[in-house]
Parts: sequence; structure tokens; C-alpha cells
Amino acid sequence: MENFRRPFIVHPELQQDKVPLVISLSSGDGSRFDVMAVKINGTLHVAIENHGSYRFHGYAHPSYVRAKLIDNEKDAKNMSDWINTQLGVEYD
Repeated sequence: MENFRRPFIVHPELQQDKVPLVISLSSGDGSRFDVMAVKINGTLHVAIENHGSYRFHGYAHPSYVRAKLIDNEKDAKNMSDWINTQLGVEYD
């Protein structure tokens, strides 16, 4: 299980096209997410158990992640940061 602690690591599986990553992410405050992610042609496809799935390319803004996947501001910010790291996008 990986914690939502910065800096996030870029998972080697997601550096290759069409190689899936299955991981549990924990925020440390009791929130835990089982995630499956795969990058296809530069687009990151993310599925979160009991939350849904969506695809991201470019910058994944926290409010967009909240609208599409996680209806909790803090968890959406953390997931946005993790997604952006996997995409190789700089974020604040």
C-alpha cells in the first residue's frame, strides 16, 4: 500500500504503454482506494473501486477529479496529485 505522501513516485509500469498497475493508495486519515491504472498513447485510464473510472491526459485538476471520481475535496486533491505525477505533469 502506498501512502499519499509527497513526493509521489512515478510507477515504472505506467512508463510503458498498455501495462496495467493495480495498487492500494491510503491517505493516512482512513481513506483507502484500490486503483487500477493503465497508460495508453499518453492517456492515463484510472479506475477506482466503488468510485468509477475516467481517463486523463494533460493536467488533472482537483475539482475535475472530484467531479469525475471522488466526491471529497481532500481525497480528490491527493488523487489529482498522484494522477499528475503518473502523467509527468508539474503541479502545485
